[in-house]
Amino acid sequence: MTASILQDTPNVPKGRVTAAYVPEADYNLDKLCRWVGHDLAFLPGAYPVCRKNNVVTYGAADLLASILAGERDSLPGHIGFVYGEDANPGLVDPAMRTGVYRRKHDWDIVTEEVAGATANVLIAPLATRPGLTLDGDSGLYTANAVTFAAHMGGTPEYAFPTDGGTYAAEHDSLGDLYVYHALLLNRRVDAGEVVYTPFARLALETAPFPARPAGSQLALFWTITFS
Repeated sequence: MTASILQDTPNVPKGRVTAAYVPEADYNLDKLCRWVGHDLAFLPGAYPVCRKNNVVTYGAADLLASILAGERDSLPGHIGFVYGEDANPGLVDPAMRTGVYRRKHDWDIVTEEVAGATANVLIAPLATRPGLTLDGDSGLYTANAVTFAAHMGGTPEYAFPTDGGTYAAEHDSLGDLYVYHALLLNRRVDAGEVVYTPFARLALETAPFPARPAGSQLALFWTITFS
């Protein structure tokens, strides 16, 4: 009976992202990760921006299968910040898509959409080791979670050229900076080429957010839950 229930019930990881401005002088994201799920407004030095649900991609299934097979280079280890200087880039919120397109976000699709919006993707490595929270209830398993954290400071890597042609220039050179979407990514090198595989994606849309406080950078706390 139990085996039948497990086979017939789809179990797709879910995710929720908390965005906050954090002080450049003290990127203590390990400490901040412990507060994800609580009210970030009470965190000294952190300026909460938003909290949104994400869409876990079909590519995540490939990555999870590879991880179970022992391939550690399939782990998500980066967060991509999709940014530009146009307040209305025309990018579609992944959560608003329907059918197969809701979870279809491979890198070819990301590339096409980013080029169409004259945007770019800043690739940031995780700033601290992922945080792990286990539910502890052997009967329910309602809150097993892993939290990933990264910020836009430090030495950036860009997914696309930054000459200001098809894609946006370096983020700190723009007069107006908007962060449209974010991607939880696996980054690996295959035959000398960098390959990005999106694990999850969400629309961030910082356009209506308060201006970035001086001396701070945008950080994301990306929690993937398993139930």
